[in-house]
Amino acid sequence: MTASTSHPSDNAQPADPPPHPDGAIFNAYRRTQTLVFLASVICIILVWQVAAHLGIPPIARFQGSLLAQPQPPIAFIAACVLYFVSVFIGTLIAARSWFFAGIFAGAVALAALSVRCGPMQYVLFNAAAHGDTKRIFLKLLAEQSLLFVPVALAWTFFFRRYAAAVSRATLAEENDPLKPLDQPIESTTGDSIGVVLGAILTQIIITGLLVHFLAVTTAKKQVAVAILIGAFCSTALAEYLFPNRKSALFYWIGPFLVGAVGYAAAYIYAGDASIGLAQGPLANLAHPTPLDYAGSGIIGMLMGYWVGGDRPDIVFLLLGGMAGGRPIYRHGSGPEGTGPKSLKPPPQQPKNKT
Repeated sequence: MTASTSHPSDNAQPADPPPHPDGAIFNAYRRTQTLVFLASVICIILVWQVAAHLGIPPIARFQGSLLAQPQPPIAFIAACVLYFVSVFIGTLIAARSWFFAGIFAGAVALAALSVRCGPMQYVLFNAAAHGDTKRIFLKLLAEQSLLFVPVALAWTFFFRRYAAAVSRATLAEENDPLKPLDQPIESTTGDSIGVVLGAILTQIIITGLLVHFLAVTTAKKQVAVAILIGAFCSTALAEYLFPNRKSALFYWIGPFLVGAVGYAAAYIYAGDASIGLAQGPLANLAHPTPLDYAGSGIIGMLMGYWVGGDRPDIVFLLLGGMAGGRPIYRHGSGPEGTGPKSLKPPPQQPKNKT
């Protein structure tokens, strides 16, 4: 006696999938956006009030360089303190929803300070009035280097803690008690030095090209948007094309190096600064101030890192489908994921045997 098996008809409609929890109005993404926005607003108000009290600058929007302030040490120390305080505020408010909320809030604080200090145009006007049209770019290069020290330290600190948390979560999921926590999860070609350099070079080159073509004047809105778009697109593309854990540790180098190269080139080709513009083939890279690179550049880098890893479908669409490829999500990320981000692909579902 054989049991009869029923086969669904060809016209049968598949059952509707259950609603995804992220389909709610106030889902995890909306909650994260709200908390990060709240932290950013608090940091903007804090920076603006403290800078106004300390006279940084004495006349708002007319001195865009920290080292060109009447008291450069006080201005620079105040900027660093405000940055770390903003990192703490962002971490306290939104770190449970987004691990890098503190870094984002600190970058927003520097961007707000940049808006208060003003565009590069008045930095060059002031230098021309004091006969310092050439050395001003060396001062800007020194300011760029000093300003990225706390930025690099904060990013390295948070990213190492994030990578350790991802490693522990992935190891716990694999349930492998014999593998130490201080060793890599797996040895793959994605962690090779060539892939890391490819990601970093991609970020640097794309950032430089976009800033060069978009920052044609020293207008604050234009240079801020140019740096943000450049850092966002370059980091998202680098993270999509070279997905690995080690390269993200150095993503702060892109905004830093683009600005440093711009100031060095402007120093070599320095001429009459009375028009308020740098000169030379890479002059557009010197139109933003160091605060622009440390503020808008890091904001764009963080957004690009998130999009390139958690939402590669966005990069996938921007690249035109990559000749019939498919977006590659990090493990536990993307529209269907709920776990921590890592580099391990999602496990393959076993095929039903007929």
